[in-house]
Amino acid sequence: GAIGEARSMLPALGKLLGEARSSFMDLMVSFRKLKNTAEGTLNQTAAEMREAAVCLCPAGDSPTSLRLFESLAVGCIPVVSADKMHMMHVLPFPNLIDWDEIAFFTEGFNDIAGCETGMVELAATLNRTMGSDVGAEQIKRLNRMRDKGIEVFRKYFSYFRNPRGVADAVLFEAYTLMKENGDFYPPAPA
Repeated sequence: GAIGEARSMLPALGKLLGEARSSFMDLMVSFRKLKNTAEGTLNQTAAEMREAAVCLCPAGDSPTSLRLFESLAVGCIPVVSADKMHMMHVLPFPNLIDWDEIAFFTEGFNDIAGCETGMVELAATLNRTMGSDVGAEQIKRLNRMRDKGIEVFRKYFSYFRNPRGVADAVLFEAYTLMKENGDFYPPAPA
């Protein structure tokens, strides 16, 4: 009857489960390799960013791409490639952060690439700003920018080092906007 039919299916089911287990194990080995490769790539990228004087930060899915915050986190001075006037309206916490103290701004990459000598001019500007021929005062300025960038990241953007930082900054910006718009009324004295 039914038990006999089920027993006759057991070898086929066992074989299927064995193949599934083998495929699962192959998948896990592939995942481990991929994970190790990804972690290695991330570690290598972070190390290279820490060694670099500047990190290019073109706009991505949004004007303030993740590259900007990654640069600040590792102490690499961001070179933000986007229209500065537009960026000043979309950079986070403009009342708390003096972005000119921690980043350089260039035209957007499309504008730079659209000019025949755009990339050459950008490279020359970066070289004048932080190349091997810069003086001691410029080196001090660049080090201050790096240090200030790390400080800003830790204070306002790092959930691990300062979990209240982002919330406090958002609330301060909201308070500032409400005050500017005349929408803020201090509580009445008790």
